[in-house]
Amino acid sequence: QQHGWIASHGRKVFRTVNGGSSWQVYPVTIPAPENINAIHFLDTLTGWACANYGGLYKTIDGGVTWTAHGSPVASIAVGWNFRMPPMKVQ
Repeated sequence: QQHGWIASHGRKVFRTVNGGSSWQVYPVTIPAPENINAIHFLDTLTGWACANYGGLYKTIDGGVTWTAHGSPVASIAVGWNFRMPPMKVQ
């Protein structure tokens, strides 16, 4: 897996497609004044971001577009934990 993401202050997100050798600023379109506090991708297309004020956003196109989802948190969320099924090792 060569893809990686970093959430940073000021609504900035950085993406790598070469295992971290280089990083590019990646625009994320979520409503202001939300700042992304954490970002997690399940694969190269499907990802989740949590933001200030309980914002929870999902992308299914590699971060090009984001859709708001309900969140049980009404204040600043600093991270989410995703439990994934075990992967088969061949």
